[in-house]
Amino acid sequence: MQYAPNIAWVNSPSIVLIRTSDKQDQQGEDESEQLGSDLGIFLKKLRYLSGQSDMPKQEDLSVMMFHNIDILPKFVATDDSRGISHIQTYPLTVAVTQANLEAAAVLPDEFSTPIHSLLILDAISAFLASEHRISILFAAMSMEIAFGTALDAAYNAILNGPSDPRYRVLKIPIGGGRFTTKDPVYDRLRGKDDFSTRMHEMSLYMLGKSLRDEDQALYNKALILYRSRNKIVHLGTTEDAKQEVLPVDKEGSNTAIQTAADCLTWLGLNHGIKLPKLQFLSGPAFKEFAKSLDA
Repeated sequence: MQYAPNIAWVNSPSIVLIRTSDKQDQQGEDESEQLGSDLGIFLKKLRYLSGQSDMPKQEDLSVMMFHNIDILPKFVATDDSRGISHIQTYPLTVAVTQANLEAAAVLPDEFSTPIHSLLILDAISAFLASEHRISILFAAMSMEIAFGTALDAAYNAILNGPSDPRYRVLKIPIGGGRFTTKDPVYDRLRGKDDFSTRMHEMSLYMLGKSLRDEDQALYNKALILYRSRNKIVHLGTTEDAKQEVLPVDKEGSNTAIQTAADCLTWLGLNHGIKLPKLQFLSGPAFKEFAKSLDA
């Protein structure tokens, strides 16, 4: 679908990969299986880099076809529509770009998407499928794991770095003449099953900043999301809660995703997640939107 001169949006359930090969059309089962695995790994990288949460996975592969070609076919955009097209904008914001393809190609095969990024993409995918209960759960899990990831990374850096009087790093004997290095203050805080402690005391101690002090509004939203997650896990719903929780609906899951993304941003772990915004545009409004994509 052409939306500007020499620019088009291609929406396809298929993917075409070109490779150089001296082999004939016949492919063995082992090679087909390997290619399927390679494609699955590549799609995971693309999902992470583009933020296209509902990108197909390896298990979605239904047919693999092999052809030898001499030259790449030219792409021809469809003719301009004679009617008025109302186009949904969100798929365009997460469309795979040439930059995404090039970045995915250089990532190592053993690359693993960070769990917090994987979960927030899963939360967006569930939101788009109107699975709002699942969306809220995944968003909350992404937020929780992101705090744990940031705190543990800072802790490991402190244990392995030069001595710092701000922390209480001690060598503790464990028998047999061996020692382990720990900060008992952090260990005690980490042992508390209290998410607010992670956002305030633990972050203040390890990261030098507190979400409660820096952004009280986001801190409160994060507590509501965490509380909602607990209600869903234990009761399957947030109804009849005595404290403020998110409704299990479109608005609730949208708020959950936004809250998780804002927490990832505060922690420095948001690599550019594109939040779902479901809208249809046409005419001049769509042209302005298209210009923002080109920029």
